[in-house]
Amino acid sequence: MADRLQLDYNKMLEEAEQHRNNDSQEEFKLFLINRLTNQIKEIYDDYEYYTSKELTPRISEKLIQLYDFKKFNDEITPLDDDDEQEKPVITRKITGKAINIADCPYFAIVDIDIDKKLSEEDRNLIRNELQEKIYQSELNVALVKTGHGGLHIYCNMDPLILFAGNSMVKKITTEKYDVDIFACVDYNESKRCIVLPDSRIKDFEYDTVNKRQQPKQPNQIYKYEKLGKANIKFDKKKDLDVISQVFEVLGFDIELIKYHEQPEQDDKASQDVNMTKQQAEILINGLNKLIIHNYAAKSEKETTLFKLFSSVNGMKAIADVDQQWINEVYNKISQIQGLTIKARSNFDRTRIKLAERSCTPHYIEKLVRLTNEEYYNSEYLPTKVKSEDTKSQSSSKSNNDDDVIDLAKITVNNIDLTDQFELADIQAKISKDEYECVEDIISDMTKILRYIHSDTVTFLFKQYDNLEKKYIFVWKSKSCVQDILNMIPAHFNRKKSKTLWQLVLACNQIFLIKKVEFKSDDSGKVLSQTDVFSMFQGWKYHQLEQINMELIQPYLDHIKQVISSNDTTVYEYILKWFAMIIQHPEQQTRVSMILRGGQGCGKNTFTDVLSELVSGYSLRNITSLTSVTGQFNSILSNR
Repeated sequence: MADRLQLDYNKMLEEAEQHRNNDSQEEFKLFLINRLTNQIKEIYDDYEYYTSKELTPRISEKLIQLYDFKKFNDEITPLDDDDEQEKPVITRKITGKAINIADCPYFAIVDIDIDKKLSEEDRNLIRNELQEKIYQSELNVALVKTGHGGLHIYCNMDPLILFAGNSMVKKITTEKYDVDIFACVDYNESKRCIVLPDSRIKDFEYDTVNKRQQPKQPNQIYKYEKLGKANIKFDKKKDLDVISQVFEVLGFDIELIKYHEQPEQDDKASQDVNMTKQQAEILINGLNKLIIHNYAAKSEKETTLFKLFSSVNGMKAIADVDQQWINEVYNKISQIQGLTIKARSNFDRTRIKLAERSCTPHYIEKLVRLTNEEYYNSEYLPTKVKSEDTKSQSSSKSNNDDDVIDLAKITVNNIDLTDQFELADIQAKISKDEYECVEDIISDMTKILRYIHSDTVTFLFKQYDNLEKKYIFVWKSKSCVQDILNMIPAHFNRKKSKTLWQLVLACNQIFLIKKVEFKSDDSGKVLSQTDVFSMFQGWKYHQLEQINMELIQPYLDHIKQVISSNDTTVYEYILKWFAMIIQHPEQQTRVSMILRGGQGCGKNTFTDVLSELVSGYSLRNITSLTSVTGQFNSILSNR
């Protein structure tokens, strides 16, 4: 966005510095306020300009033609090897259109990829269930059925949320589907091709004999189709709702796609660098047999500019390595004979683009070992053995308080949905330095987290539901919880700090449960066992010592006179039926009541009160019968 709006941040900083030196404190403050106000207005006007456009003109400025039933244009999108891209394309049958998400300011797409192993009928049920949620919420979005029966939700980026990137793959994973997010974060930079409706595709696989992509089933064609109600045409939609509203309706956690600045850590520690400057020089000199591609490598013995440059930048964490030395390394790499034509032409541009990105320098060690084994064994390996011997002789026990956790100091708490305490509170307490030790942090973590071993490790997370306006239990995958907890350090005031995820791993037995049940003790209270977790968390309302019959008698009369038609036997059965639900929540009545009567006779009056009494374990209205009787009826969980 900054590039598109021509916002020169370096120039802004220079102006600010000049005013700081020349103006009075009040004048400088006024300058900052005016400058910031102008920038915000410029960004807001830009946002309004693009989001107020109808969908078709908004995405049609830079359409990409798709050929031969592929999901990408192989002349534009660098998904194949450099050499293969240079080969002329023989067949050019137009089969669809696509957009590059980076060309569409403030545009976002939620891609729900339904499990392709499921039958077509099951995929349709899942997609229809998602559509029903969107229709009921009256979200202003555009919907597309993907080729394999998934769902694309066109919406706007939220101007108040910084996104983690243009392409966020599998940020949410469930048994039914994965969720990818595509958004225009870096304008005209990171490419991501999105197939548009009315396009036709085939599934392709790589033919190792002919060294080209071939259709898996030549006669099987999949089509992208527009969905939605006919009152507003797909192409005419504008002022779309923002992605945070979509996430709220679908029950997704918006935190998963936000940009979170990582806690400040020591570079050497975070890179886990165990390498000297001498060793780094030996490795760089051993890259002379390496093949370097622009985008894609054919084998692990070859590499790309992205991987190689990131690893070079990681060498900045090595002692005595400075920028001058890094510049010399890049100069040596630019002279390697194995650079492809495209890699050589994009060398400087890619270096600038990746200036702030780094990964472990040990990747270069792997490249030298695979491509120049004799040199690696004779020149590098002896220095590595010597370095490890020195390290083992000088090793000592760490003094970091986080390294040793005293389990006796940890209090294992119950997860209480009525307690207004969540992960954000833990993060706030950490930032304010309110914890005396990591054991106190772990004790608070037990208020919101458990996990269980089944076919896979699954985590139970306490989370606030914006639709229900209350705390609920949410099942999350291990990777999802890891992403969330790795963002939060145990100490904000240390350069080197464990994350909450590392603390969970260090004492995982504290969070382990063996069984998940829905039950209470004999008195109807919440079951309290450390190894058995009950999804029943007690009723919203509690028994009173004294009862005011004047308040409840009209309702009892309604049950007897209207619902039971003054049949005493039916009336007493209904009272006992519901009393059993309240007194024994762990038991199933095995009886469902069916009410028949004209509109306005009081059926909802009866059921609404019952639903409110068991609030949290009931659903007042279900609009689709398949949500109850279908294969995918998760809405009935714990009801």
